[in-house]
Amino acid sequence: MGESKKPARWIVYLKQLWNGERFPSVEEKFTVICYALAIVHMLLFPMFFALDVPLMAIFTLFSTGFYAFSCQRMIKEKAFFKAFVLTYCEVTLFACLATLTIGWNWGFMMYVIAISPVSYFITYSLPQRKRTMTLPVIFSLLAMIIFIVAKNISDIYPTFVTVVARKSFVSFVYLCNCLVTFVTIIIFSMLFSLEISSKEKELEAQNSKLSDISSVDPLTGLLNRRSMSTHLEKAVAEVKSTGKLFSMAIGDIDNFKMVNDIHGHNVGDDVLVMVSRVIKETLPENATFCRWGGEEFLILLPLVEADAVPVIESVRYAIAQVTTKVDKPEGYIDLGVTMTFGVSQYIHGFSIDKIISIADENLYKGKENGKNRVVHSKTII
Repeated sequence: MGESKKPARWIVYLKQLWNGERFPSVEEKFTVICYALAIVHMLLFPMFFALDVPLMAIFTLFSTGFYAFSCQRMIKEKAFFKAFVLTYCEVTLFACLATLTIGWNWGFMMYVIAISPVSYFITYSLPQRKRTMTLPVIFSLLAMIIFIVAKNISDIYPTFVTVVARKSFVSFVYLCNCLVTFVTIIIFSMLFSLEISSKEKELEAQNSKLSDISSVDPLTGLLNRRSMSTHLEKAVAEVKSTGKLFSMAIGDIDNFKMVNDIHGHNVGDDVLVMVSRVIKETLPENATFCRWGGEEFLILLPLVEADAVPVIESVRYAIAQVTTKVDKPEGYIDLGVTMTFGVSQYIHGFSIDKIISIADENLYKGKENGKNRVVHSKTII
């Protein structure tokens, strides 16, 4: 069986736009606008030529060249605002000239209506412009004034050229101009909605990133105290709903002040990183742990105290086996540290602070009894 044909690139592109998976760059948006305007003017040239209106025929040729070449060069130079202003002037001038030349009934002033929402979209999209309402409001009010003035002039004064054309053809051109106007408004409204959706997704991603940063200790990469409090609250809520108890342990690096005083804070940071790595590698997947503060770490285990103590003991033992290399004048030395842990189990009716306080008391009992040990409410190991 032959391989199925892949969809054309432009189909994939449009599908991605529709699904909000990508959004056109400013260059792409202006390029599409320019080519679309060039095509519209190119299609109008034979009509004005056939109607024997040389002024408008020449104008459409000039405009086609402007959009196909000059405007494209401005886009490459990233002169987007200049390109928009010149496009705005060209569209309004073309609409006024066409209306005053052959009459209002052809519907060319519809283009002035279409340019108003485009001005809001373009001004909002330009990265180098401040996103204020001043410019698009000015452009919209100016378009409205031009529209009203052109209507009054066309009602009072005769057209520059008397065109002989069937009424049905005039109605057809009018409908085509209405179609161009509505399609322009619909497309730019959709693009505006897609851009807002894209910005919302960017904002959500940035908020998520900031949330992750605010919940993680920058040195060790572990959860920080603030985010750990949320996990502790969830653990208490689970006890109340399921009755499943949990235990926690507070560990403190022994003689850590001495490490900083003798070897410096950079070595102290290396020790904290090393201890964090060992804790992470040794604890089971269902454990939650954080840097509680300074050289203290807090571990949450969904186990009763009798089962939690051997797990914490394995962490204590693993930490005692590893070393950190320290660069000294006489050469590298291996620096090892130990940790003392205090363990406590959740007790119904006790607050989280009280359970932590019990673990803290056990930790200090371990410090007083020689350090490098795990202490819980019943036994010194």
